[in-house]
Amino acid sequence: ENNTVFRLEITATDGGSPALTAKTTIFVIIEDSNDNVPQFNQSQYMTDVYENEANYTFVYRMYAVDTDSGAAGQVRYSIAGDDGKFTIGIEDGIVRTTADPLNRELKDLYTLQITAYDLSNTSFASTANLLVTVLDRNDETPVFSSVQYNVEVPETLEPGMSVFQLTASDADIIENGNFTFSLISSTGGGWFVVDPDTGLVSVSDQIPISPFPLPLCINDTRDTNQFEITLFVTDTGIPPRSSNSTLIVTIKDVNLFTPEFERPSYISRLDKNAPAGTVVLPRLIATDRDGCGGNLTYTLQSGDATLFAVDGVTGRTVLLRNLPTNETYFLTVGATDSLSPFRSLRTGTVRLTVLVGRLLPIRYTVGGPQTFAVPELGRTSSLEYVNDVWMYDGGSVSTAASSTYSLTSAGYTSTTSATSRAQSATMARAILSEQDIWPEDPIVRVGVYVRGNGHRSNNLESSAVDITVTPQFGGLAAVTRRCQPNAVSGLCFEEVSLPSTWFTSSVSEPLSR
Repeated sequence: ENNTVFRLEITATDGGSPALTAKTTIFVIIEDSNDNVPQFNQSQYMTDVYENEANYTFVYRMYAVDTDSGAAGQVRYSIAGDDGKFTIGIEDGIVRTTADPLNRELKDLYTLQITAYDLSNTSFASTANLLVTVLDRNDETPVFSSVQYNVEVPETLEPGMSVFQLTASDADIIENGNFTFSLISSTGGGWFVVDPDTGLVSVSDQIPISPFPLPLCINDTRDTNQFEITLFVTDTGIPPRSSNSTLIVTIKDVNLFTPEFERPSYISRLDKNAPAGTVVLPRLIATDRDGCGGNLTYTLQSGDATLFAVDGVTGRTVLLRNLPTNETYFLTVGATDSLSPFRSLRTGTVRLTVLVGRLLPIRYTVGGPQTFAVPELGRTSSLEYVNDVWMYDGGSVSTAASSTYSLTSAGYTSTTSATSRAQSATMARAILSEQDIWPEDPIVRVGVYVRGNGHRSNNLESSAVDITVTPQFGGLAAVTRRCQPNAVSGLCFEEVSLPSTWFTSSVSEPLSR
């Protein structure tokens, strides 16, 4: 490898005197044997290449030297560990990509074993590593962990409070793999915001109006308690890539309020001979300001459960058996709201007083109008109402029960002394107050409206109305009061006081209804 040819000068000298000499030159050519290995100048090389490059893109040139001559000094190259992604020129040692493109997201570093070998019969070889780093391109789109998210939150959320944590990923790296979140649209208007860096969705600090209109029910299907939010995630690569997802936010009712009954208390009346199955109270009405009044359950909280039963849906209260005694019963009925993940049960109660007494029918007769000035020309007609009125031997009642009345007939014609011209008047309606009667307030309150139909329809000074209250039991005498209508409005109101004898224990049993 250092000297391939040696020049030898050879001199031959005889032993005579003078000595004679002869010279010759010999050239010695050293034939090479394969005693050297192809050598790289370092054991490891490093380079990089972008993913998705064109086919057969130049990557690196490997070079090895073999100091042998001839075939023993001719170097050739081979490659291993390339996964089919790289090739090498056998003679020139140039490493290139193949037709199978590189994908950094699948593999970002290749360690290629490059072998240099000579062409002698007794070939020698050496190996060096080529580390190829695959560089990132923005070829991956950031994606949310789900195409749609669903979250339920209580209606008590306040501005700034968290609603949902978004998550996303991008297989790219560095600026290509960095991304931000954004809120594009929402059926909730400006009620929600998203942090661009963390992806935390929260209630906006700048709520335009109350975001969660009350009331909202656990079973409420109105649009107002569900909001659809469209969200985007966008990377910072060039050009940027993005994708979207949907967040459905359902606002759930929180049990903030206790159910409230329509009235502070209820009073019901039972005839002392009422049979089993008699309705004590046809319906209880309670509301829940949380908006779930329709989900209330009614129960008997206290009282004789062997004597009274309450329907859980309507609150209808019935008598289970005959009344054992003639007394007053006090029941407590509860209305309990529904349960949900955000709710704890709340129960409101109300007092139901069941009074036991006698059902005494009274007939109301409203007669007239009558003409005072010319009574001989007057004609009378009557309106008759029959109503079962509760009367008690003692004790007072603070809440009146509802009653209904029916108009059976009306009509009247007379002349007035003031004009000698014909005039008619009609009793259009009578108004009987909804009431019960007890000894402390033994009054029937009646109002009558008289309508004039004649030439001077507003001149009703001469007309009057008789109001008669007749008990339908015990042979007691009727009570009559005369009521003078207002000349302009045609209205008259009268309070008919009932005798105390109507309330004595000597009153006979009422007529059957």
